[in-house]
Amino acid sequence: MGTFTFSYAFKKIVIDRKFSWLTAAVAIYIGRCWDKAGMHKAEMMKGRSIMYADKTSTFPKHVDPWKY
Repeated sequence: MGTFTFSYAFKKIVIDRKFSWLTAAVAIYIGRCWDKAGMHKAEMMKGRSIMYADKTSTFPKHVDPWKY
């Protein structure tokens, strides 16, 4: 059994697996773009929810809706 060398490890990890590194980089980039688009979509929807608009409009003005 031989000794560990950094040149062999570099060759096996980086050079021989170029496609794996490229795939991982592309997956990370797509994931970040997807997350950024989701955050932008959520920011644009802030304050525009109409899911419970009919129920919240029936609350009296002086009542806290979280305790109603």
